[in-house]
Amino acid sequence: MTAAFPFPEEMMHVFRRLNGIYGIAQVPTESEWMGIYNNAGFNLIKTVLENSVTKALNTQTLQRDSDGSLEFDPSDSIDSSIYEIWDEHQLLTEKYAKLVN
Repeated sequence: MTAAFPFPEEMMHVFRRLNGIYGIAQVPTESEWMGIYNNAGFNLIKTVLENSVTKALNTQTLQRDSDGSLEFDPSDSIDSSIYEIWDEHQLLTEKYAKLVN
């Protein structure tokens, strides 16, 4: 995950709240990622795929049931807490789509 610009602390609080999902304490910008890799000893660093979350969301096709509602068939074998985490992730993704690459 790459920030389009350095996130203010109040925005990072949202991502840290979901640290159990993402396992992150920060969302670096592209140049910050370059520095992280450089400091780790990598000398040749290239961005090979640049894409925004907004672009990815806009290209998704949603499957719909015959009545027009979104198709979603939760499995009984998956704990319901996983779906709650998924919902939080989706809300976060949509809310900050223009700010995360």
